[in-house]
Amino acid sequence: QVWGVQRCDGRLRAANARLETCRRASESTRLPCSNLLLCVQWSNGAATSPATWQGASLPTLLAPLLGRQEIPMIRLSVSRLASIGARAVTRIASAPPSSARAGIVIGIGLISHGMREPSLAAPAETPATGGRLDEVIASLDADEVARLIASSPGRRREDEEDDDERVELQVAEAEIRVGARASTELLGWGRILELGQPGTLTADKVLFEFSSKWHGGKRRRGGATVPKQRWIPAAALTSVAKSSPRLVSPAAGTASGDPPPTPPRSGPLFSEGAGPSGSHRATRPSAGEASSSDGMPKLAAMERGRAMKQNRPVKIGKPKRGIKPMTKAGGALPARGAGRVTCTKESNVPIAKRLAEFPDSGLIEAPPGKLFCAACKTPLKNILGTLKTHCGSESHKEKLVRYVEVTKDDTFIKQFMREYFTEHPDEKCASLSDEQHLHRFRIVASMLKAGVAINKVDELRPVLERDGHAITAASHLAGYIPKIETLEHDKLGGELEGQYVEVIYDGSPRHGEAIVVILRWVQASEDGWSVQMRLVAFRTLVEHPTGAQLAQFIFAVLLTTLKLKPWQIIASARDSASVNGACERALVGLLPALQDILCISHTVAKCGEHVELPTLEQFMTSWLQIVQHHQAAKTTWKGMIGKAMVGFSTIRWCSRDECANELARNFGQLGAFLQALIDKEIGDALPKKMIQIYNSKRAVLEAELACSLDLERLIRLVYRMEGDGLLVLLARSEIEAALAWGETVGDDQSSLPNVAAVLRKNTTLKVGVKTYEYYGEPYNSHYVGKVKRIDRGGKVLVTYPGFGADNDVLLEPHEAVQAVDVRELAEWQRLSAAAKAGIEYLRKRLTGECDRIYDCSQMYEMLRLVQVFDPSFAAQFATPAWVDALSSIPPLEPLVEKLKEELPEYLVKCQGVSYDHGDVAAFTDAVLLFWANNGSKFPTWARAMQIVGTFTPSSAAAERVFSMLKLMFGHLQASSLADMIQAALMLRYNKRRVA
Repeated sequence: QVWGVQRCDGRLRAANARLETCRRASESTRLPCSNLLLCVQWSNGAATSPATWQGASLPTLLAPLLGRQEIPMIRLSVSRLASIGARAVTRIASAPPSSARAGIVIGIGLISHGMREPSLAAPAETPATGGRLDEVIASLDADEVARLIASSPGRRREDEEDDDERVELQVAEAEIRVGARASTELLGWGRILELGQPGTLTADKVLFEFSSKWHGGKRRRGGATVPKQRWIPAAALTSVAKSSPRLVSPAAGTASGDPPPTPPRSGPLFSEGAGPSGSHRATRPSAGEASSSDGMPKLAAMERGRAMKQNRPVKIGKPKRGIKPMTKAGGALPARGAGRVTCTKESNVPIAKRLAEFPDSGLIEAPPGKLFCAACKTPLKNILGTLKTHCGSESHKEKLVRYVEVTKDDTFIKQFMREYFTEHPDEKCASLSDEQHLHRFRIVASMLKAGVAINKVDELRPVLERDGHAITAASHLAGYIPKIETLEHDKLGGELEGQYVEVIYDGSPRHGEAIVVILRWVQASEDGWSVQMRLVAFRTLVEHPTGAQLAQFIFAVLLTTLKLKPWQIIASARDSASVNGACERALVGLLPALQDILCISHTVAKCGEHVELPTLEQFMTSWLQIVQHHQAAKTTWKGMIGKAMVGFSTIRWCSRDECANELARNFGQLGAFLQALIDKEIGDALPKKMIQIYNSKRAVLEAELACSLDLERLIRLVYRMEGDGLLVLLARSEIEAALAWGETVGDDQSSLPNVAAVLRKNTTLKVGVKTYEYYGEPYNSHYVGKVKRIDRGGKVLVTYPGFGADNDVLLEPHEAVQAVDVRELAEWQRLSAAAKAGIEYLRKRLTGECDRIYDCSQMYEMLRLVQVFDPSFAAQFATPAWVDALSSIPPLEPLVEKLKEELPEYLVKCQGVSYDHGDVAAFTDAVLLFWANNGSKFPTWARAMQIVGTFTPSSAAAERVFSMLKLMFGHLQASSLADMIQAALMLRYNKRRVA
């Protein structure tokens, strides 16, 4: 196969003359790396002489034929190359004349000594055909090549005398990656686990995992396969697989040192479908794949064969002394423990006594006379040691906690259903037993949480009734939905008792207006502190509500349904929509201690709307239609770029900017992609419109895409601020960093590095062009220069006014391009002004220089003050004056005096505390652990931390509910009743156990 090298079955003893010809051809090559491409043209069984072409590498020449951007390079010695080439000639020359097949057989490819990729020079004339090599390759038929390769035998005959030639891929630094399959001459095949860290003793080494057979400390045949790890030099790797295929155990028939399996014939060389780089390894090519070379249409990636999971290799152990080995058909039973087989018999102790010995362990008698662990769902043997080991394991303890919780829930559900049907005896199914009600309740709750329509239970009914509990039709099971909703509200009421809560609310157009209400609080318990989020209401209104109506709805949910006290509601998070602002004013009128928080993620995302990039805007209008509606365009993009196209979503923040940044990173292939769309007639007039913009305004489009890519730090800020951790303690520093960067935009070329690089590339060097370059010792400063002269050889003489001719510097062309000062270019000034406009919008929102409904100044000041609840920040900046300023936060105002009294004790505990602010999850866990361990020493600060911990600078939690709604309820369930939608969303978002 061209993937590696197709082995030929011919013998070497009849090829001495041709072998000598190949060697002479290799010696006559003048390239430094001795390239030799042996090709034999085969027509009607007649073989021509081997042809030699110089100057072009095999990967470059095969790319247009095979439709691939990258071809694996091949490393061989000169003698081995000649040997394989001679075998190819022998095989073809001995073919019968009746096998009249047109095409070409590529004997073998590339020799490289110290060079990664030979430079591509002009191809020479071919002795065999008299034509240029690129013309010969371009005239070949890929289908004929595929058929020829498929017809060649993949395994040599047993009576062959020649050595088995194995061709290995050249190892490049880019291919050495964590998780890759690789091989060494000494250890065989294995996997790379780690790469050496720069500046350490292992800088040029990799941690290599391989398999070895060991038994009893000595290497013996038949021993167990043991994985081992060893640091080895990276240069010792002889090959690295392009993909990482699944390891095949020795028990499956493959030795641990064997190379990875050969990719299927319908792999990536001849199909754009799934190959070795896919997420699943195909176990067999499908019928469509096998016939793709016969002109059949290419199948989608989902048509690949499914990879079946394999059992782990079993260890065959030696029986203990004096015990007769237990055997079965095929050999000994798998070993247990330290590689030995035991045959301990079950004891005769009664099951009732065993249950008394292990009370509250989840053990039951099922079936009669047998032990069963209800927590782990596994049968157990009546052996004391086995039971002690099982019940003492961490896995059993974790499952036992969940089992106890579920059992309590079952008891509560039975009691609730009993009381309900006692009050409603005429309702359908009132006469059922508690177990039947519980079974049906769990079925309905499970289907709701999974997003499965209730009417599908009629098709699942035969399976659901196999455990002995009869269920009814879907129309009757739907009667359990209101009961699930009522129980969820009762559970929420118990969780919220005595807690300070923040209300997060938002709306979205769906059959009028869909309203989401979420509560957030910090739970302080014996098990520790944790942030809790619960969806408490989802309602669909017939039309868009006013601010007063929205406030009335929220009050009804919080005070009537959940029975919260007004003092518990301390904050609210929302976006800057006008109706939300009117609702907030109504809420504050009834709850004076309410802290208003505007969504910072939404505010930063709005900055992009104030960055004017007209050419990019015109181009993206057509591009997004391609992304949304044309699967063929996505497939073409993946085939060219090598990864899937970034999708576009109307409900995801910054989705449009993400699509633009993908174009910026792959701008070099954008023109070819647009031309491919036109050739394949994809997208009607859209590709023609885009390619017209691309051809007429290419430099402007590239520069605006570079500007969009430089603004990506704002996108990262948006997504960083939308989590559920203690972001309220980190938001201020993150925003200040973004504003500080915005102050340098336009003045410093490093503020927009991609724009500067694109403008330098597109700038023509000529006399008078200004330069701006940094010089180190003894100057240590930037200097402005000017191009004084350009030599014929391309070198550029740069002079620095005021320093004299003795300080003129002669630069190479590429050095001069990198030194061009772009700050005075009109395009730089336009793009830097556009970027500044977005930053300026953010600054005005945060300082209050905007309309009242968009004013974030109060929230911005709150974010500065609450940093004192971060122990690592408080150790440096907490003062009594800072604590006095906390009175501007309404929920904290009554606590200020007590906080000042306890401040010394708090600062003592903060000394030496340091946290990683880059990892939000780790930071949140560390801060909560600090307060859980030390909160009792300064209770007022702990109480204030519970209040501050409920604050979140984002309303992204509500947006996630809308995404969940879209996932669970498609257009076929658009008319589902409100109780079903709300119950399903609450079970999923609140992460309830339903089974």
